[in-house]
Amino acid sequence: VRERSDADCPSQTLPDGRDSVFSFRITAFVAVGALLAIAAGMYASAEVWPARQKLLAMPSLDRPWIEWLRRNSDPSSPILCLPFPMGSTVGDYERTSLFMLEQIGHRRPMVGGYSGFFPPEFLRLKSMMEGFPDDAVMAELRSRGVSHVVVADAAWAAHADRSPSLRLAFHDENAKVKVKVKVKVKVYKVLPPPIDYERFFNP
Repeated sequence: VRERSDADCPSQTLPDGRDSVFSFRITAFVAVGALLAIAAGMYASAEVWPARQKLLAMPSLDRPWIEWLRRNSDPSSPILCLPFPMGSTVGDYERTSLFMLEQIGHRRPMVGGYSGFFPPEFLRLKSMMEGFPDDAVMAELRSRGVSHVVVADAAWAAHADRSPSLRLAFHDENAKVKVKVKVKVKVYKVLPPPIDYERFFNP
């Protein structure tokens, strides 16, 4: 029995003049190449598959401290929000990003914030915040016209409670807004600098 060859299967000529066997081989070659390319792409995607992303719940803007601040502060006076980002990673600025979102509710300018560009004024304040709330930090805040300090962290609040330059103005017990849950944010009023009586009486 003799094996069949291409000579036994004469090719047919297509209407456009192309050889049918040759055209079939080219088409098959292209199809196989496309399948290999798809397989390689799928393999590469599996190799670099992105990690599962952590999604945060959308914070409510109907918060008692937001409403209090909107009703009891000067719209043109900036506020300072704590915790202040002391590091340089994205996670260090997570709460700051939420403060910026909550800013939609009270519409007060913020000292600080999160951006791809950090001006020298921000870097200067950041370098000073390790000493919060010492006299140098409070003098810097007053020079920038800061009227209130919003604190959403127990450690920062403990420092603020001991400062003679800050007076607690809002928390869950003296809120004028009716609340059903405990408020975890405290708002402090920035007080004027103490009077230097010795300098006043002995110029």
